[in-house]
Amino acid sequence: MSLRFSNEGPAFPEQLVDTLLTGDVVFLCGAGISAPQLPMFAGLVEECVDRLGLEKNASETESFANYRFEEVLGSLSRRTVDPSDVTRAVVTILRERSEDADLAHHHTILKLSRSLDNRPTVITTNFDTMLEKALLDIEGIERAQELSFAGQDLPSPGSTEFAGIIHLHGRIADEQIGLKQTPLVVTSADYGDAYMRSGWASCFLFDLCRCKTVVLVGCSAGDAPVRHFLNVPEADRQRFPDVLPVYALDPVKARGLPDVRWSALAVQPIAYEVTTDTANGNQDHSAQWRDLDQLAELVVCATSVKTVVAIVWRG
Repeated sequence: MSLRFSNEGPAFPEQLVDTLLTGDVVFLCGAGISAPQLPMFAGLVEECVDRLGLEKNASETESFANYRFEEVLGSLSRRTVDPSDVTRAVVTILRERSEDADLAHHHTILKLSRSLDNRPTVITTNFDTMLEKALLDIEGIERAQELSFAGQDLPSPGSTEFAGIIHLHGRIADEQIGLKQTPLVVTSADYGDAYMRSGWASCFLFDLCRCKTVVLVGCSAGDAPVRHFLNVPEADRQRFPDVLPVYALDPVKARGLPDVRWSALAVQPIAYEVTTDTANGNQDHSAQWRDLDQLAELVVCATSVKTVVAIVWRG
C-alpha cells in the first residue's frame, strides 16, 4: 500500500507515512532543494573553475565525468597558490546566488521533518542557510540561531537535544540571522577527514540510521555526499538489525524507471516524473514539491489532532 496524490507524483510507502506520523523521519537534503536558485554540485564546480581562472586538466575532466566532484575541487585546491581559494570561491558563489531566494521548498521540508514535540529536525549537506531563513519566517531570529548546527558541533542522534537544522558538511555565514561560518567539507581531503581519518561524520550517521528513518531529497545517487553517506549504514546493516530504511525521492522521465544505482546503495527509491525544458535543459520537479507539500499538510493536520486528543486525555 502507498499514498499518492497525483499520477505523476511520488507514491509514498505506507510504512514511511506511518513513521512520519510518529515523528521518526528525518529528511536529508541535498542541493536540489535550493535549485535552480543555487547550482547543483556539478554547476558549483564549473563556476568554481571559472572564478579561479583555471581550466580542468585531464584527470579533473575524468573525475568530473564520473560525478566525483569533490576530487575535482581537491585537485583545484592543489593547483592554486592558496588552497583556501577554492572554499572562498564556493562561499562567494552561494552568497551571491542565495539573495532574495524563494524558500517554498524549504518551508515544505520544515513542515515534514519535525518531531512529535514540533521541533524541526533536518539534516543537510548544503552550505547555504536557506533552511534557517525559512525557519526565521516561522519562529523568529532567536530560534533560527539556536537551532542551527554545523560541522563537528552536532547534536547526537537519539538524545533529547537532537533537533534543529544540521549542516553535516558545514555552513556559510549569515549576517541577517547572526550565524558565523564554520569549516566546510568541500574537497576530497575534507571528505577523507570527515568520513575516515577523524570519522566524526561517519559516527553521526551510524547513530542517525539506527534511530531515525532517513529520506533523501534533492540528491542524486551519484552525488559525493550520497556515496559517502550511504556507505556508512550499509557497513552496519549486516551486523545490526536495527538499522532503519533509507528512502530517496528519485526523478524519472515519464514512465521511466528509478535510478538503478539506488539498489546498489540499499536505498528504496520513491520515483516521480519530471519533464525537461528543451530550451535550457532544466528539469521541472513540480510534481515532487506539490505532493510533498500535500503530504506535509496531512502530517501537520494529523499531528495537531493527536496533540488535541492528548491534551484532552490528560485533562
